[in-house]
Amino acid sequence: MNVLTKPVAQAFAQYIDYDHGLDEGITGGGFNSLMYGRKNWAIKYQRQLYQILLEDGKTSAPTVDVIIVGVAPFISKIYFPPWTGAVGQPRLPICKSLKGDVPDQDASIKQATSCGICPHNEWSNKRKECQDHKRLAVLLMPKLTARVLGAPLTEPVFLKIPPGSFKVLKQYSDTLKHAGHPYFGVVTQLGFAPEQQFQLTFTAIQTLENNEAPLVLPLLKDSLTQRITGNEPAIREVRPQIEVKPSRIETGLREAFSAPQAAPQPRPAVPLPPQPAAPPQPQPQPVAKSNGDGAVIPGNQPVKVVEFEDAGSELNQQVADMLAKKVDGMLK
Repeated sequence: MNVLTKPVAQAFAQYIDYDHGLDEGITGGGFNSLMYGRKNWAIKYQRQLYQILLEDGKTSAPTVDVIIVGVAPFISKIYFPPWTGAVGQPRLPICKSLKGDVPDQDASIKQATSCGICPHNEWSNKRKECQDHKRLAVLLMPKLTARVLGAPLTEPVFLKIPPGSFKVLKQYSDTLKHAGHPYFGVVTQLGFAPEQQFQLTFTAIQTLENNEAPLVLPLLKDSLTQRITGNEPAIREVRPQIEVKPSRIETGLREAFSAPQAAPQPRPAVPLPPQPAAPPQPQPQPVAKSNGDGAVIPGNQPVKVVEFEDAGSELNQQVADMLAKKVDGMLK
């Protein structure tokens, strides 16, 4: 049964052209997440993974029902380095770009100044090292989260759409638009393509009613939804935290400029401590000189003094003694 043949509820009808479609940006870290792998679903909640099972508590759920409440208007990128760790060790990305243009400021090792010139973003043999993905904010059905987490989750979670699902997502968006339904006015069932490893499926299984609109519509502009989809700068860049003072700092400017001007009364000067006397300069010592036929005779030419940075007096004395012994030996 095609549920999209049913007329859209009036509360949702005015939103058919809401901001952008699911295919916006598709061309022809710190959130709770809906995750998938090997055709299994899981909820990452407060950094813990909870597998989504059927009501029997044993069988992996093949599908998950959600309401899509936000979509990023761009394609994001993430780069993982070649795997060198042990089995089971988490593989962490080192570079990422929320808007797919330049690396994010909090990327640990930026691979290039721009994604357009990054070698990891180039296609080779129908693949590239830097992974594209689409960011969606979805509301899981409260009945599901109550069973998995022990209580219903009423806030949106992050869902990453892989590039192999872009075409299917665009087709689903076109179907919704053609039927006159906004993507947040229906319950979407997420599943896995039977013959594709990394392809999701999207199916509208139910339309929302007017009495459900007040519960869903506020999530469209919710700050968490905006952060998940990258529409708030908090996720775009990491800024230093500034401590906010509880009260205004009193500068004294008003009092100073409104009071009668009077000559400032300087405080008594504080005498400086006596400076130590400069050490006496060493006098030049006579050196030996040659008379032209190989003989060395005493002379009175001044020695050229070479200063060594951080050379101490003990070192200077050792050099002087060495030169004196050498000259004395030559005169014997």
